[in-house]
Amino acid sequence: MLGGQPSAVKLRPYGTLHCIKTDLTIASGATTSNALDTQGYPVTGFILPSTFDGTALAIHASDAEAGTYVPLYDSDGNAIAMVVAASRAVGLTGVDGQAISAFRWIKLVADAQATTDTVIQAILKG
Repeated sequence: MLGGQPSAVKLRPYGTLHCIKTDLTIASGATTSNALDTQGYPVTGFILPSTFDGTALAIHASDAEAGTYVPLYDSDGNAIAMVVAASRAVGLTGVDGQAISAFRWIKLVADAQATTDTVIQAILKG
């Protein structure tokens, strides 16, 4: 703010935010999920089931659903990846959330093959 009164900012209460929960599946024997269409909403977190086999999830992004998915990096050259575990909810903050919000289409890539079809819930808010 330069020379003046601060403007009044209207914030929406948390309860009025639009929330979308979408399932991503990593098939048995695979490491990569199906594509998530963020529809322009920020991805705010993931909920991992008790059947999740890995300890890390990387994010791959594309400009189209049937496009080529490539590893997502922030502007400092750091891969967007999360340390995770079974039965855990992971919230995205800072540069991870900002980097993911730049893309409409993402996939999750686990560090270990799934031993059973694994459904991970993605949480989006707007």
